[in-house]
Amino acid sequence: RYWNKPELDHRFHVKLSDGHEYFATGDLGRIVDERLYVVGRSKDLIIVNGRNIYPTDIERLVENEYPDIIRPGSTVAFQRSETDV
Repeated sequence: RYWNKPELDHRFHVKLSDGHEYFATGDLGRIVDERLYVVGRSKDLIIVNGRNIYPTDIERLVENEYPDIIRPGSTVAFQRSETDV
């Protein structure tokens, strides 16, 4: 089920070529030696007031702005809504 919005549940079901139906999360991954590796997202955007922002832009901005306290490559930006809190 889609979190707290069951009326949107139908949008996230997809049938793959193996004939099975799955819940489409937007995560990209691969199974290798019976282990799942998540390697990214199909839509890697943060939407703020209708404006699309790439998380990597925010991460690099923060790293460049505070080089004395933030190690390069150590930041993560992601979107949360007020209802997630």
